Amino acid sequence: MCDENVNFSTLAKGVLKKTYVHRKVKQLKQEYPQINYAVVLAYMPGKKTKYDDYSDTMLPEGIESVRPHYAISWRNNWMLKQSNYVVTYITHSFGGAAQYALKARKWNKIVMEITLDKFATQTQCRQNQ
Repeated sequence: MCDENVNFSTLAKGVLKKTYVHRKVKQLKQEYPQINYAVVLAYMPGKKTKYDDYSDTMLPEGIESVRPHYAISWRNNWMLKQSNYVVTYITHSFGGAAQYALKARKWNKIVMEITLDKFATQTQCRQNQ
């Protein structure tokens, strides 16, 4: 369900800019301390610079034995197993995001679809039950 207390629409509008979404989730965490999140990595991070902040990231247990070619798919399946809700942003009916949403529905997860209308900039949240 879309909780009206969380500014879901504002968060959704930044979906195309991953750093914006990350920043927005951090802001929401400040406002709603009950929110827990982690950026789940598919690969070990490279050399750390002074600008890198990995404090809210994690590597799923077991991913170190997965070949890099399969790491994203493996990580996505791991996230599905851990999740009750899945938020998706799908721009076309084929590809990884669409397949991920379909798999989430098959696994009886609550799927929230973010859609951005190019002309009206509307955000919708659709939930399957």
